Amino acid sequence: MGIALWSIWAAYSTTETRETAAPTMMFPEVAADVAESPKVAATAAEPPEVSFVPVCELTACPVMATEAVYELPAPVTAMGPSPICSTLCEDNFVFCGQKEVLKERLENFTPSNPDVTNIKILVAGQTGAGKSSFINSVLSAFQGKIVNEALADSQNFTKILRTYRIRSGDADLPFELCDIKGLEPERISECQIDDIVNTIYGHVKEGYKFEEKSLTSDDEHYNQNPSLSDQAFCLVYVIDANTFQPYAEDKRITEKLRIICQEISDKEIPQVIVLSKVHEASPLVKNDLQMVYRSKIIKEKMEMCSATVGVPVSYIFPVKNYHDEINTNNDADVLILKAFDQIVRSADARQRHGAYNECKQQ
Repeated sequence: MGIALWSIWAAYSTTETRETAAPTMMFPEVAADVAESPKVAATAAEPPEVSFVPVCELTACPVMATEAVYELPAPVTAMGPSPICSTLCEDNFVFCGQKEVLKERLENFTPSNPDVTNIKILVAGQTGAGKSSFINSVLSAFQGKIVNEALADSQNFTKILRTYRIRSGDADLPFELCDIKGLEPERISECQIDDIVNTIYGHVKEGYKFEEKSLTSDDEHYNQNPSLSDQAFCLVYVIDANTFQPYAEDKRITEKLRIICQEISDKEIPQVIVLSKVHEASPLVKNDLQMVYRSKIIKEKMEMCSATVGVPVSYIFPVKNYHDEINTNNDADVLILKAFDQIVRSADARQRHGAYNECKQQ
């Protein structure tokens, strides 16, 4: 199989002839196969005949094992219809044709509970992790253009509680994303935890400015009797895949996330992790976003987040937020919509059971 894999990579290299001794990071059996074979040279005009290997058989690929960046064929997006295209599309179901499927499903979504007009989702995370950027990315994926309604929080712009309604075209969808102040390791306090929990339970009114002390029941922004639509039925943590480490400053953040997790778990509130900036964490993913679920680095990051925060791996979604782009991208949209679809369905399953039996009181 080694020579067949290497033939595919070589066949689509348009800039140079690859030396057979060059790939020093290959597995021994692959290197041996290549060393015994003649050099493979190709141009875009006259690709040689190669053995096509289904994506499901690429588990031993040296790119995946070492995170080395190789130029892989991208027939689905760049080469049009081809023998490889049907093979890859058949296996790579995460991306092939999924954008419109996910978008249409969400556009036609109706909350299961008739008493709920909008499903509210709270988005939390460390300052600079991409919390506000994720909200903008969801808005952009539905609008088909770059949207920047939520101020990015690299400088912790989020000071007040703001809610963003999801729109597709000219229609409002029954989803709201709630943006709160980013968590800061050096300024972690109990009031930040209280504010997050109170927001989940619907006690915090829109426009509340986050202060150094917790919101109290006598404040004008305290909602004494929250409706179902005031309550958040899913908590989303945004974590930077590129910088996340379960020690030092990050440990203070994850410890607080664990406290929040434990506090709301009694209410069976679903919690999801959005793993942002995956393209910065993995050279393989930076080269090809479609390889995100085959990246060893990203897989390890997901498992690390699960073990540290306490959220199952199946509820952790790698994404690439829009940051400095001027146009949306199909692959980025698929990851964003895939994460949002699971978030919505988790929230809907929880709100189907009605309001929280006991809301935290001050």
